[in-house]
Order: sequence, then structure tokens, then C-alpha cells
Amino acid sequence: MWLFLSCVVQNTDDTQKEVWDSSILEPSQPDSSIASEPSSIDTGEWPSDPWVVIGGGVWHTCAVDQNKQTHCWGRNLEGQSEPPQDVPFREVTGGRLFSCGLSFDSFVHCWGDYSFTVPQERFLSISAGKDFLCGIVEDQSILCAGFSHDPPVGTFTQIDAGNGHVCAVNTVRKVECFGDNASGQCSSPDDSFDIVQAGFFHSCAQNSDGVQCWGSAQDGATNVPIAQGVGLWTGNYHNCILNSNQQAVCWGGESFDLDGGIVGARFRALHLGGFHTCGLTLEDGIFCDGENTQGQTEVPVD
Repeated sequence: MWLFLSCVVQNTDDTQKEVWDSSILEPSQPDSSIASEPSSIDTGEWPSDPWVVIGGGVWHTCAVDQNKQTHCWGRNLEGQSEPPQDVPFREVTGGRLFSCGLSFDSFVHCWGDYSFTVPQERFLSISAGKDFLCGIVEDQSILCAGFSHDPPVGTFTQIDAGNGHVCAVNTVRKVECFGDNASGQCSSPDDSFDIVQAGFFHSCAQNSDGVQCWGSAQDGATNVPIAQGVGLWTGNYHNCILNSNQQAVCWGGESFDLDGGIVGARFRALHLGGFHTCGLTLEDGIFCDGENTQGQTEVPVD
């Protein structure tokens, strides 16, 4: 996820994190206009918002602007923050040292340091893990590259890759996970869900009743607050939703002060990296917070 422009929102004194402000946890009905998918977008008419898509990896972020140009910032030692400028993307994702984009003709393009062969199939959506890529292809089955675990058989509507495991929602709204299950991160509940996200050693899923998390509770990753919201995003150990005021409500990542919320900023969509959070604001900018050891929260300004 990534960028340049004068509309970018920088960190200010009135845009800061606080822990569980009561206004953030307002349990009213979520605004249906908030994006409920973490990274996919309607492939019809491209929106006119200055920033349309946000995504990225562990130490870097990328964003796609209204001109369908992709911009990245943060760690770039392996070239993961240098997206091709001759290919427009409708979706971007990143692993530890690489990034991938899904073009408007549904093909995958990757850049940075990766060892897998980029699939030539057409995809509906993609998600990068630590050093692999998985996605949903045109027949709604799951296809992975660079991952040693076989995906489940069936048809799916949404997918997300974590550090060493992958979770997806099938067409009857059940979550199926595969890969590393040493911490129970693949032992999903039998409830029906709309969105699932895979973290480092945990997973979370959302339905109309709220969010459930399972797997390792390290750093508060599974300490879900009582809060209504839409959208669901997961980093290494922290997770966020958007409440009815379109503020970020977050939990986990306590060692990096990522739990609580981002007060003063309202968002359309988020990206959670390893230990940082970035979002597309309602003011048509990008705001980032959290660990900045690789420049991952320093949104470039043109």
C-alpha cells in the first residue's frame, strides 16, 4: 500500500491513539457504506476518490490512486516498494519481502524478493503470506504458489493469508483454514462468517454478531472487545474493525501500543502490517501509525 500527493494526512496532535475511548466503542448499527472487504474492489467504474485501494506487507504499505497508479513506502531493500508503473492494479498485497498486485485483466504481478513462480491463471482476489501467495481463481477454487500445504477443495468468496496459514470463507459462509496449526490458528469455529483474516499465530472472522478470534492469544491478539463494526483487518498480532463513526477499533499488538483506537481519523479502509496500521481516511488522505523502523508509517508527500 503506497503513494504521493498533497491530500495526504500526516500525524497531528489531534490524530492520536487512545485506549478504548467510549466514543470509539459505540455499539450502534454499522454504516453500510463502509467497505466490508479488506482489499478487493468493484471492478466496474473506478471510483474518483484520490486513494482507492490500500494493502501491503509486514514492513511496507502500498496504495492505488484515482489514476490507477500504485505507490509504496517502507522497507525497500528487496524492491518490494517499487511497483511497476505500466500495470494498473485493482488489488495489492504483500508478504515479508515482496508485493503482488492483481491487474484489471485479473492476472498477478509480483515484485521484490520471492522464490515462487507467479501463477498465470486469472484470479478474483489474492493474498500474500510470509513468503507465499494464495488466491481465489475464476472457478472460485483456491490456488497457492510457494506454499507447501494443499488448499481445501470447494468454492470460496474471500481469502486471507497469514504468516504460515491461510483462511477462506466458502460459498456457504463457513471458514476453512489450512497450513500451520501449532497454535490452533486453523481450528476455526463452525459458525457462519462473512470475512476472515489470518494473522501470525491467530485468525479472526466476522459475522453480524461480531468478531471471533482463535489461535494464539499472544500480545492480546484474541482479546476481542465488545464493539459493533464492519470490515476486519489483521496484522501480526493486532486486529481492527471500523465502528459506526468509521473510526478504527483495534485490539492486540499491545507491546507496540496498537490496541485501542485511532482517535481523530475516520476511515474507508485499513491495512495492518506486521506492527503498523495505515488507512484511507474520509478526508481523502492516508494516515499511518505504529512501528516505523522501516519508514512504513512515513507516507510520502509529492
